[in-house]
Amino acid sequence: LLPKCFMLATIFTGWVTIIPIFSVSIQAEEIVFNRDVLPLLSKHCFACHGPDEAKREAALRLDTREGLFGDTGQGLVVQAGDPSRSLLIERIYSQDEDDVMPPPEAKMPLNDDQKALLQKWVEQGASWEGHWSFEAPKLSELPEVQQESWVRNPIDRFILSDLENQG
Repeated sequence: LLPKCFMLATIFTGWVTIIPIFSVSIQAEEIVFNRDVLPLLSKHCFACHGPDEAKREAALRLDTREGLFGDTGQGLVVQAGDPSRSLLIERIYSQDEDDVMPPPEAKMPLNDDQKALLQKWVEQGASWEGHWSFEAPKLSELPEVQQESWVRNPIDRFILSDLENQG
């Protein structure tokens, strides 16, 4: 499926700038924690379930791996691969105003696409990534090319591969 494209017009110092904003279809690709899930949790959940101990509700942290995949005593917050056993999914889809998360009084509800994205992430195994700055760099796999004689360095392989793919 192709991503939906929206346009955002902004006025900056008298100029109008058109900025394309892409919303990635959740059926089209794998959900990536840092790109897709973390921003949702940060915006909608961390105010009550984040790093600020003074504001934390229910002694639940969703900003740590241990909290997100931990057991609350009522079940696992996220059961990788099984949304039906994940309290996070149960709470975001709840119709009960006392159970639904985020709570209505927070005035930051998740829309249907955001809920579906979180459910798809759990279905796909709920991958977790640490902050990029704490991850060891990994070498990219060099692409195969047809014109080996054209390649003089690894960067050439990426350029030539793209050119060959475009014909």
